[in-house]
Amino acid sequence: IPQPVSLLDVGAIVQRFSSTVPGADDVTLHVKSIDLNPQDSSGQVEKVDFFDFAVQAAEQGLTFNVVVLSLVLNFVPLASNRGKMLSLAHDISSPSGMLFIVLPRACLSNSRYCDEVLITNILLSIGWAVDKKAPTSKLARFVCRKVEPIQEKQDEFMTRKSVRGGSGRNNFLILMPRAAKSTSYPGRTKAHQEAQGKLLNAGVCKYQTDRLHKKGTARTTETPPHGSSNQRRRARRRAKTRAPI
Repeated sequence: IPQPVSLLDVGAIVQRFSSTVPGADDVTLHVKSIDLNPQDSSGQVEKVDFFDFAVQAAEQGLTFNVVVLSLVLNFVPLASNRGKMLSLAHDISSPSGMLFIVLPRACLSNSRYCDEVLITNILLSIGWAVDKKAPTSKLARFVCRKVEPIQEKQDEFMTRKSVRGGSGRNNFLILMPRAAKSTSYPGRTKAHQEAQGKLLNAGVCKYQTDRLHKKGTARTTETPPHGSSNQRRRARRRAKTRAPI
């Protein structure tokens, strides 16, 4: 066991860990506690968003032996950000890192889209092998060990799938985030792509006119539609009445 053991407590609210471990006098903890809205008057909990913190830590090569996500994942609003949180935790873990997850048991026992089998498979695809499960009457608890991610398996967990039916279910689930779509168009010049990017950022449907070599003729091409449906209809009407250049 490395000494001291570096531990990241996410969503700590207050400082929950001391520098010593009861029953393990030879283990010393170096604790980093973070929270979006800490309530610790001692100032030991840093006010920071985990996603920002993890990206900066990865860029700086900072790693932790243990990451704790206790009653955190279920408060992340987007299912894809829950998957992203687990991936970032993997990124900032040491090669022999551990992950502790605590969830309300109902997130797995009463969800339409998630159960213990599914979350175990999701974790394994990210690179977390579940070594131990320690459920209570109200909580689901997992002890995970860092392994190599299975990238090709992650595609299976980008869309929600029903695992149980019936009424009175909750909608908790974890999804892997999709890769961001490119706004560039193959075969176009750099200047053309930059101009297209400005149009996409503006969110307005525009029409571009490409001059032909023959004088007095023109070819009008439509860029992919963006903006509201009313904007797109007005743009189409303007294109139909536009005089040749």
